[in-house]
Amino acid sequence: MDNTDTPYTFFTHIRRSYNDNVVRYAAMDVIYSPDALIKTMDGERGDYMAATVKTQLGWDLPSGRTLLWGGEIAYSFNRPDETVVRMGTNDDKKAGGLGFQSNLSIQNLFEGHNLGFIVAILEPSLLTSSDYWNNILLFEIRHTVRFTGRLSAETRLRYRGDHQKLSGVDQKRWQIFPYARLTYRFR
Repeated sequence: MDNTDTPYTFFTHIRRSYNDNVVRYAAMDVIYSPDALIKTMDGERGDYMAATVKTQLGWDLPSGRTLLWGGEIAYSFNRPDETVVRMGTNDDKKAGGLGFQSNLSIQNLFEGHNLGFIVAILEPSLLTSSDYWNNILLFEIRHTVRFTGRLSAETRLRYRGDHQKLSGVDQKRWQIFPYARLTYRFR
């Protein structure tokens, strides 16, 4: 049996939660995927490794609401040539590997309603979920309502577009992406 193309990933998450009224948690993630990165236009492969540090701050407001602010910074240590991710024509220059995300949310804005705002920028070397793309500028508004302990609904409106223009194209890609989900939890 040949396992050379079998993908696997090592993921580590370290989190420290605080009982403090302001700092809710601080965390670090490290991800390592052997042979997952295409480094050059010739198809040379390499290992992928990235790390993320994140924190969340929160304030309990007198009105019964909670204001949360979270931030996250990520860095990809192994990066492909710019040409691989269509960011340039220079095989000797590596694509950017920095990313950040920030979110602000108000919990219990109205009884059972939460509202959140997200902004993110990810350079091309960060391998992320299909929700985000790489090389992305993202803005998102989220609304969640909990009807009962088991039934909730979430709606999102997301703008995602290219952070940097791809080489060989006239304009940046962009997309308005609506999303809705109804969730029922079985116990």
